[in-house]
This record gives sequence, C-alpha cells and structure tokens, in this order.
Amino acid sequence: MPGRVATQDDTVSTARIVCPSGWAENEPQHKFSETRVGLKGMIQVENKDNVLEIKAGQAVTCHPGERVRYSTPNRAEYLVVCVPAFSPQTGH
Repeated sequence: MPGRVATQDDTVSTARIVCPSGWAENEPQHKFSETRVGLKGMIQVENKDNVLEIKAGQAVTCHPGERVRYSTPNRAEYLVVCVPAFSPQTGH
C-alpha cells in the first residue's frame, strides 16, 4: 500500500527507503505523523531535546509540526509510514 501517488488514497502512505552513508535531511516540519522503522543500519533522529539512534527492529514516530533532523552516518534501510499520506503540499 504505497499511498497517495500509487493509489490516490490520502489515508496512509508507506515507503521503503535506502539511504547512503552521510545522508542528512534538513529539519522538515511535516503536516502528518511519520513513523520510521529501522530495517538495517541506524537512523539518527535529532530534535531540540534529544538525539535518538534507531536501529533494526526499532521505530520512532514524529508528530505533525515537530521539527526533527534525520541522518544516516552509515548506510541504512527503513520503512516510513505517513498518516495522512505524504504529499508535496504536506511535507516540507
């Protein structure tokens, strides 16, 4: 169930992401809840209070409006689930 792009369903979207070593995302401030589930490697998640390391089998949920910075110091794979579904208008 990929979500909005593939199905035109705006309820939920899912994606499997593979990030190279050294990848980093600026602090997005999404208008949806986003859960990232580690599959391989480690995702680093930083907010104003904490730095979390999400490894295979672990997950983190960020809520609408929350500012976080994601990075992968080493190659990582993870699933991402967005509710409601990701769109260019709701993801910043």
